[in-house]
Amino acid sequence: LDEIVSHHANYATPIGWLAQIGATEFYNRYRPAMLETHKLMGYRFVLVRATYPRAAAPGDPLLLFQTWENRAHGRCYRRCPLRVSLTQNGRAVWAVNDARFDQRNWMAGETYDIASRFSLPGDLPEGEYDLHLRMALPESTDNLRLAVAGAETDGVLSLGRITIARGVVNATDASNSPIELTRKGDGWFGQTS
Repeated sequence: LDEIVSHHANYATPIGWLAQIGATEFYNRYRPAMLETHKLMGYRFVLVRATYPRAAAPGDPLLLFQTWENRAHGRCYRRCPLRVSLTQNGRAVWAVNDARFDQRNWMAGETYDIASRFSLPGDLPEGEYDLHLRMALPESTDNLRLAVAGAETDGVLSLGRITIARGVVNATDASNSPIELTRKGDGWFGQTS
């Protein structure tokens, strides 16, 4: 089983393993080890930190800094762009992909710092929005399921609130200090700089 994990497998079958016993007997005999091995196969993308401005103006850039980890040993062979959306009352008002986002080579034990820059539309109505992110599956309306407590079953992760208002000065203004969220166990812990 260690060898399977060392090859960064996304799945394994018992064909050829201890050929003298059947697959069912093998799984039953080594059930605890198989269950632990299954947790290590495939990929488990975890957003461990996200930083974004507490406010932005329509037409301005929206900067989202992220720190990601793959907590399993496999790879995701399909490129799934990061999709960010702003919602009000559960309805998406704006959404865009970061086409440069590429998680295909993320390996276990590594940390990946990503900076995404999005242009907010100039006609985006002022107000309070919920900021969501997801890894969008190509050529589909589905998303990769994230290995983060709090992520919806459809792979959407809510980061928090952001205010859109005209006249907001960029994030270097002390009144617009960024919101930083850090993952600790099963919860997000917010901090403002």
